Amino acid sequence: MPSYQFTINGRLVYGGEEFVSLSMAIIKVLTPAGDTNAYRAGTVVTLVALPRNPGYEPIWKGVDSHSGYTATLRMDVVKSVEFLIGARLATPTPAPTPTRGGDHRRSAPHGGAHRNADAHANPHAPASGGTDAYADAYTNGDADSYTYAATSGRAHLI
Repeated sequence: MPSYQFTINGRLVYGGEEFVSLSMAIIKVLTPAGDTNAYRAGTVVTLVALPRNPGYEPIWKGVDSHSGYTATLRMDVVKSVEFLIGARLATPTPAPTPTRGGDHRRSAPHGGAHRNADAHANPHAPASGGTDAYADAYTNGDADSYTYAATSGRAHLI
């Protein structure tokens, strides 16, 4: 029965060798060769690249099939395999998560002022003796802020 050899990036894969060290990756050979440095016709060899710097596109040449960092070849002729590293793989940007912040304006369920809103007199009232109302911020515990103003002794949502 005929037998065949293969190389990875120009380097002969020797019999019994389970790893081939390259500058950009270590290639794991899942079907090691026999003692003769050759594979019997029809043997399927699986190669798994373990990149030294992950995150780059793997490029396989001279293989029968590949998916990502794994490739297979069927030994039916002498094979010359190349493993290269391409462009950096794009890292998907996660979709923004909606938050409960921003410019939310709500009124109390009964249509009036929120029951926890406080009206305060402005300590810096004009000299004429009147009082100006100022806004008080209320936070209800879920990170939504509501601003209320006191006018004429009644709080209302701004």
